[in-house]
Amino acid sequence: MAASGPPEGAAGKPPYWVDDEELMFPPGRKVEMLKQLWAGAYDGWTDVTEMPHVTLYLRPISSRPPKWEPLEWPLLFPRTVTQTRLFALTGFNPMGEKADIEANKAANARMEKDLETLDPKPRTWWKAFGFAEDWREDGFVLAYTPEEAEAARAAVVELAKKYKQGAIYAYEPLLEPPRVERSKELLLRRTIAAAMPDTVEENVVMERCGRPDTMRFSKPIIPDEEYP
Repeated sequence: MAASGPPEGAAGKPPYWVDDEELMFPPGRKVEMLKQLWAGAYDGWTDVTEMPHVTLYLRPISSRPPKWEPLEWPLLFPRTVTQTRLFALTGFNPMGEKADIEANKAANARMEKDLETLDPKPRTWWKAFGFAEDWREDGFVLAYTPEEAEAARAAVVELAKKYKQGAIYAYEPLLEPPRVERSKELLLRRTIAAAMPDTVEENVVMERCGRPDTMRFSKPIIPDEEYP
């Protein structure tokens, strides 16, 4: 999760960054910008257990088109999603600063190796990407049992900090959503602080949707030169 910032200052550091306990995080304004970006982002999940060779898309309820109407056949989630606790993270763009695609892919490759020794070990995991109109980052979604959720959250946050990631996502089923139709399954997506202050945190209700074709970063695979 990330967003690009202004030019670098002295010693190669962006001028708005400060050091804190060996980590750098931007002050309040930058954190608020990233908070809004991450809260409003769509998700794409590829090869979810029970759905091989399919990309499952999610959007915040607030991102519905103005003339949205309930589908006759609601888009439901596979059981792996509704019966586990999920955590998403990436190695892209440390601390919200744009990195080149080669560095981002190399970080994700190292992170994927780290997943092999993560404790607790995920029950399963799949590749994923978060995207908006002018932003995209690729990463991973890890599935745990509800009983493992607390320990898993701590482990995933620590792994995110290793890669200087500002935050992670956590997902859980929303069984009794307020003021929305009951015919659809919904998830609560929480932005959880990692290497940034907890003011970046936000809760968003998510629903499954079709691929938003008008969004250029919604394709499961895009060429390296097209990454923002």
